[in-house]
Amino acid sequence: MSVAVEPRQTDAIGTHLEIGTSAELTSPDALRRLTESLLEHVVVRVTAAEPIDPTAIAAVARHLGDPPAYTGGGARGVPGHEIIGDLSACAKVDDGRPRVPSAIESLHQDFGAVFRGFSSHSILYTKDVPPVLPMRWVSLSAAYASLPEDVRARIGPRRAIDSSGPDRRDGPRRPLVLRHPQTGQPVLHLPLRRDAAIEGLDEAESDALMRTLWEAVETSPARYEHVLQSGDLFVWDNIASVHDNPAFPRAQDRVVWFLTIPCATKPVAYQEG
Repeated sequence: MSVAVEPRQTDAIGTHLEIGTSAELTSPDALRRLTESLLEHVVVRVTAAEPIDPTAIAAVARHLGDPPAYTGGGARGVPGHEIIGDLSACAKVDDGRPRVPSAIESLHQDFGAVFRGFSSHSILYTKDVPPVLPMRWVSLSAAYASLPEDVRARIGPRRAIDSSGPDRRDGPRRPLVLRHPQTGQPVLHLPLRRDAAIEGLDEAESDALMRTLWEAVETSPARYEHVLQSGDLFVWDNIASVHDNPAFPRAQDRVVWFLTIPCATKPVAYQEG
């Protein structure tokens, strides 16, 4: 087993774990190094000399937390491994209709697909996929650290409204800055909606501040980018990063597995001192 960092620039995130077999991934040493790599590099890409067995993926997930069964939420699970969601799809004939981009094609954090609340980690296995645009991950602690001091002071006590409906002031209120449950570092926490309202600010102030925060994320050099390949297994810290999900071509088959892991404790607002 070897671990090799793939830096895009000096402050990039992401690391590469190469293994021979699925059994090697579930060894105590590999699980320890995976956990350490997640804390240090946020995103870990795992590749193996053979297809990775779902038993190994399930073992990694259970090492990181207590994932629920996908089938419990009415979704499709991998047979015999119901905690792993099966997002595979068969090719579809192009009927000429324009494709409307999904919200998850923009940078975002995962919330539970079959449970409510924060996800500590996400796992994606592209078992057999066609080429797509690069998938991106960006460090939220680095984005927060890059903000001017006055902006950090301004957002520290504030909460954004995570609305998914027409009224952007109707939705759960969540802190704009969280304390990472493991590292204790401050991390940005932004709603998927780019025009989300912020408590205590009028519309113009909310819009301007959200633009500033998302610009810090979108332009941050603390990122990892990778063109998904067949056989890639990605594990990432979902509290410490945002990511996007490039769309796969509809005209080609794909075999994709995915799961999210609930946070053992709910992240709380970051407070200095």
